[in-house]
Amino acid sequence: MASIHDLPLAQEVLHLLRGLRTTLSTVEEKYRVSESVRDFVNNHISKLGAAIGLYAETLSRLSITSRLELQNTWKQSYGQLAIREAVDELLEVEDNWDSFLQDVDNNMDHSSGNELIQSSSTIGSVAPLKVPLLNVRTSRLNECKSFVFTHAKLDAAETKVILITFGSQSGALQWLKETEADYPMLTDSDRKIYEAFGLKQAVAKVWSITTMTYYAEQKCLGRSLHKMVKDDDPNQMGGDFIVSSNGTMSFVYCSKTPPDRPKISTLLSYL
Repeated sequence: MASIHDLPLAQEVLHLLRGLRTTLSTVEEKYRVSESVRDFVNNHISKLGAAIGLYAETLSRLSITSRLELQNTWKQSYGQLAIREAVDELLEVEDNWDSFLQDVDNNMDHSSGNELIQSSSTIGSVAPLKVPLLNVRTSRLNECKSFVFTHAKLDAAETKVILITFGSQSGALQWLKETEADYPMLTDSDRKIYEAFGLKQAVAKVWSITTMTYYAEQKCLGRSLHKMVKDDDPNQMGGDFIVSSNGTMSFVYCSKTPPDRPKISTLLSYL
């Protein structure tokens, strides 16, 4: 029987799971000693981002670019005891990782009262268009309903586009520069619009194994990841919404993970 140290795949899986376990243990300890769940989320949970590098390094050394390829690789050798034990241990660590995040999410909701927020983000409901927000480019307060902006195919559909962020004005300007986006952007620093649309903080979605492997795959494909800008909150979930001309919601999409967004074709079909 082959030794686990003679099997490159088993070695890589072991290296990955040990890195994940160490990262998780460190963060769990911070959770235990933090003054509050909010303090932990704001100051320590981002350390879980180390998993992106761990997965990316493992995929790169195995000359593959996705978690699916990794799974297919170990399935071919799952009959080997060494491989099977390493993979089973990895899956256990990943389950513990996601379970820990779900516990944090549950405690964060309970401590903040987020479960009491009443969302208006349902089809046919009135959109919160009268909340005054800061225009990032002009530094003036505007209501969403005051904007008239058209763009390409959206122009033909007589549609106005507005970007809303919760971060600082300087951070928003940095993002606009990096992305070269030319849409108008408003800041919702108190997150009133976010709450009205039912968009909450969700560490279980942001730092999950699924999300970590997604960003690792992007790195392996040579795609650069946007750096966090000033006052950014990676735990805040976003979404896409379409408001009809009479001020009611005609399309509601709350992101399930950070990169989760509806396709442009889907948005256009609702215009």
